Amino acid sequence: MWNGRVFTLRKSSGADVSARVGSLVEHYHGGDRGIAAKRIGIKPELLDGLLTGDWRQFSLDALVAVIRTHEVTIDWLLGSSESAWEAAAPGRPAMSASRIEPERLS
Repeated sequence: MWNGRVFTLRKSSGADVSARVGSLVEHYHGGDRGIAAKRIGIKPELLDGLLTGDWRQFSLDALVAVIRTHEVTIDWLLGSSESAWEAAAPGRPAMSASRIEPERLS
């Protein structure tokens, strides 16, 4: 419970989240991981980690960048929402990576 609201997170697998990230990469970047990483503003290795289906290889910074760049909700990305993702009209480019905060890795 937070701020008087109860949040329920459906148990999602890493593979589910990776599939959602993959669908964004396919739709907005033609499936090109290199272009996607550049537009999202993350290192290609971090995007590759998000696409492995292995929670241990996920980066929180990379997930946040994907969410901000593609204007999806964390609920949708983590599968805790029953709503389906609807792609923007064809030809709509993904947001510029300059609109997200730079990644900070230790």
